[in-house]
Amino acid sequence: MFHKSYKVWFSILLIWTIISPSAKLFNLQIFKGLLLLTGISLIIQIAFDKNFKFKSWNLVILLLYILIISLGYLIGIIKGFHETAYEEYLAFLAPVFIISLYQKKYISKHHVIKIIFYSVLTYSILKVIIAILISLNIFHFNDFSNFTAKTFNMSFISYPMHLNLNIYRIYYVNDFLVSIMPLFLLKDKVKLKKELKPLFIAIFTLSILLSYSRFLIILYVFLVLVSVTRRTLWLKESKDKTIINLIKIFIIILISIWLLNKSMIIDLASSRFYLEDNYSADTIREQQFGVLRDMLVNNIWTGFGIGSYDKSFIRSENLFSYELQWLSFASKFGIPLFTAFIFVIFLYIKKNVFLNSQSLLILSAVFSVGFFNPYLQSQIFGVVLLVIMIFYDKEMKNTQTKTD
Repeated sequence: MFHKSYKVWFSILLIWTIISPSAKLFNLQIFKGLLLLTGISLIIQIAFDKNFKFKSWNLVILLLYILIISLGYLIGIIKGFHETAYEEYLAFLAPVFIISLYQKKYISKHHVIKIIFYSVLTYSILKVIIAILISLNIFHFNDFSNFTAKTFNMSFISYPMHLNLNIYRIYYVNDFLVSIMPLFLLKDKVKLKKELKPLFIAIFTLSILLSYSRFLIILYVFLVLVSVTRRTLWLKESKDKTIINLIKIFIIILISIWLLNKSMIIDLASSRFYLEDNYSADTIREQQFGVLRDMLVNNIWTGFGIGSYDKSFIRSENLFSYELQWLSFASKFGIPLFTAFIFVIFLYIKKNVFLNSQSLLILSAVFSVGFFNPYLQSQIFGVVLLVIMIFYDKEMKNTQTKTD
């Protein structure tokens, strides 16, 4: 029955979003189609459910968010950015679609977490296998690049990480999800066999290293440290057990460093922070800061609107997209509307996420991506927020507190 198909469609939507590097397949709008089918199936299921109740606060916050970006869209049209305003308007909605379509009454959190974990694992395995095949010259990197361009209607920036080993950078926005995989170990939400955990960690680590992204590598290491700290110090364990765990971790780290050094992986990762190309990338960000700052100063009250960009400084095929997204948003909305935009996001998080030292650290790290990479306007960012919302569910925490 279609009125009970929501769980299936939402699962397929998540799998496609996580594994596919693009929303399209051979020019077909797969992501939009799955959004439509998931939305229709959810509406029908709600219609058949006499006991369903909307969360009034979340509905109000969603409407406020849409109002704010709609005003930004109108400003963009008035300022003359007709061609890009609608495209960026949809980009602002992309993460919201993922979060809004999740209804835990009809699909269990455990099911969603399993879908996300194994989808990210599948993506990482495919990525590592492709890197190995290219390194072994079974097929050339250019063939892979051309296949990706034709199949998913997209291109990506890459270059050799190590010429002698024939290792190339393989980097998509999907890698943002790989970087938060330590959270799954931190929360123990996916039951794994002990002998498989080291293998999965190795796959995720190789996948994130192949992204060759400084931010993602740092985020991954940071979340590993948070996970280790929580397991050894924050959990209510005996002093002897804590010391034993710390010794085990120290030994594992020493062995890992030795193995990674032997395989030259550490050299590859560390070189990413000292490449001459980094100077060029950082210089571009400095120039970008100047351009976006001037845009903001010139229209500090109303901004240039959604879809706006500086014609003298274009960074990608998405003309409106900049790595310094938070500053870009400020220049588009203007200070008053940007302040309202931030407030609505904060309000939603406060109402849905249990805030403690862990969740605040993780949220800060995740949202800081807007200072380095243009991920905030992506469906992948929506999945990242969904993971945090499930792991730190305020409603569940309040229920547990009342029960206790």
